[in-house]
Amino acid sequence: MGLMAMGPSSEAQREGDRTLSVQQLRGLAGAERWAAYTNNPVLRPGAKGAWDAGALGSMTVLKAGDVFHMYYEAWSDRGANGDSVDYLTLQIGHATSPDGVNWTKDPLKPRPACP
Repeated sequence: MGLMAMGPSSEAQREGDRTLSVQQLRGLAGAERWAAYTNNPVLRPGAKGAWDAGALGSMTVLKAGDVFHMYYEAWSDRGANGDSVDYLTLQIGHATSPDGVNWTKDPLKPRPACP
């Protein structure tokens, strides 16, 4: 399974000193404006044998200027039982997007999540 997009953008929204949840944003923007993107997932695991072929998850999106930056967990291998050995292949990936929907994975080697 890949990473999914919600709403018109992935830009963080703030009200006062607290970050709003997706449910709160939906209430403020209206249900018709916040829905699952029909072409999900917006970022998919890599091809067999790639560093991110097993699974993607736990993404965070930041916007710097006009560019969205996604940081995400990725596994090159996932065991059938979800054993702790799976975490030996866990790494942090980076992708960029001009619009929060169309993403390009960073071609540089990902960063290990665990030493």
